[in-house]
Amino acid sequence: MKALVVGKPESYKVEDVPVPQPGPGEVLIQVKACCVCGTDQHIVKGDFTDTVYPVIPGHEFSGTVHGLGEGVDDLEIGDMVSIEPFIACGYCYFCQIGEYNACRNGEVIGMSANKGSLKLDGGFAEYVVVPRKNVYVFKNSSFEEASFLPNLNTVVSGMKRARFQPGDSILIIGAGTMGLLYVQLAKANGSPLVVITDRAQNRLDLARELGADECVLADENQEETLASLTPYGFDVVVEGVGNSKLLEQSMKFVRDRGRIIVFGMAPKDQLAELSPLAINKRNLEIIGSFSAIFCGKATRDLIDSGIIKITPLISHRFPLEEFNDALAQAARPEECIRVVVNP
Repeated sequence: MKALVVGKPESYKVEDVPVPQPGPGEVLIQVKACCVCGTDQHIVKGDFTDTVYPVIPGHEFSGTVHGLGEGVDDLEIGDMVSIEPFIACGYCYFCQIGEYNACRNGEVIGMSANKGSLKLDGGFAEYVVVPRKNVYVFKNSSFEEASFLPNLNTVVSGMKRARFQPGDSILIIGAGTMGLLYVQLAKANGSPLVVITDRAQNRLDLARELGADECVLADENQEETLASLTPYGFDVVVEGVGNSKLLEQSMKFVRDRGRIIVFGMAPKDQLAELSPLAINKRNLEIIGSFSAIFCGKATRDLIDSGIIKITPLISHRFPLEEFNDALAQAARPEECIRVVVNP
C-alpha cells in the first residue's frame, strides 16, 4: 500500500509499505480522508521529543472497515468509521478513576512509530489498524465530515470542562478550525451571544456564516469593540490559538466569576503573566482542556445529524501523492481553514 513515511525530521516521502493486519480487538480501516493538523507539521519538523521515527502521521481520519481482528463482532465490512486517536493504557491511576485523557502511558495514533505490539501508524496511508474501542460508526456523513470527529471531540470536551450552560455568552479567540467549531457548538447549546476575534477577515466572514453573532477584527480597536458588546465581560472565554499573550489578554474580557478555557497548544517555552490576586478577587476559573474524554458518541451524533457543519471548514483537498503541497498549504493559515488528504 501507499503511505507517507517520515523517516526523520524534515525527511518524508510516499512509499510502498506492507498492509497492516488487525490483531485481536483491532480493526483494519481503508482510509478515505485524513486532515492535515498542525501536529502533523510539528512531527515533520521534529518538534516533538516523544516522536519515534520512522512514523506514518495522521490522526484525524475516516474510512471504511476493511478487516476485523479476532473478537470484533459488532462491526461490518464496509461500515463508515472515524476514530478517537488517543489510546489510553487502561491500568494507570488516571485510567482507573475514569480520567483516561490524563493517562500517564497514553499514546496517540499517527504520533510515533509502532511500539512493540502497539500499532501507532496514522492515516496518511491507504490502510491503518486501530483498536476497536477507538472506532465510531457513521451513518449519514461524508468521509470528509467524519474525519473531523477527533477535532470536534476536543471542542465538545472543552465545553464540558467549562460547564457551558444555555444562556452563557462566549468569546472565542482565534477563528481557525477549532474556533469555528466552538462557534457552532456554542450556538447549538443555546448561547445568546457568540463572539469571535481573529486577525484574518476571511475567517471572520466564515464564522459569521456559521452562526457567530459578532466577528471582531483583532486590531487596535479590538478591546474597545469587545467591551461594548457586554458590560461585565463574557461568561466564557476560549483562548484557542495557543499564545501566552492572548491568554493574558483573556483576563480583560472575562467577567468576574467567569471561566477561561486554555485550549490552544502553546509552545513549551512560552510563559504567561497572570495576576494571582486578580484571579482570587474576581473568583475566576482558568481551565485547561487537552484531548477529550467520554465524548465520542456525542461528537459523532453532532456531525451525523448535521447540527455541526463540517464541509465549509474544508478549504483544500490533495491526493496523498501531493502531500508536500498539502503541507505547504496548511502552513499558510491566512489562505485556508483545513486541508484534507484523500489517500
